Amino acid sequence: MLSRWANARPQDNKKTVIRRLTLLKQPAEISVELNGQRVEATEAVRPEEGIRVEEFEADSNWLKNLTLKLSNKSGKVITYIVIDLTFPETATSENPRVGLHQIFLGIDPDHKFSHSELRLAPNSSIKIPLAAGFNDIKTLVESAPDRDYYQGRTGFACCVI
Repeated sequence: MLSRWANARPQDNKKTVIRRLTLLKQPAEISVELNGQRVEATEAVRPEEGIRVEEFEADSNWLKNLTLKLSNKSGKVITYIVIDLTFPETATSENPRVGLHQIFLGIDPDHKFSHSELRLAPNSSIKIPLAAGFNDIKTLVESAPDRDYYQGRTGFACCVI
């Protein structure tokens, strides 16, 4: 989960990476790069919430300049990945649904959508810049009921699952 502070002021440049704690060994590891550099963050584990929180500084274009780096840790070739970017702050008490932007890599073996083939070998990585989908993400967030609230903030919140 990538987020700005929920109570952030427009001039606040603090952003947060929130990852779920799990005992499962994930096939891919996700790291975050901003402007081509690995994010240097302050980290804290909150076991009572089941999350790991990493805080870092970034400007208002942080999401546009963000790149996800997926590294294959499975020992097998990965041929299909879905990344869900959820925007929990788009939910309201009247409409609890959150905004969702999905990134599909590879061909789903259950559904033959027209995506490019993916063959991510063990111990190799792929970089996914969010700039390509930034306009769609911006439209999604700006369509939130309290649109002015989001336009005045320094960033977005999203979840990487």
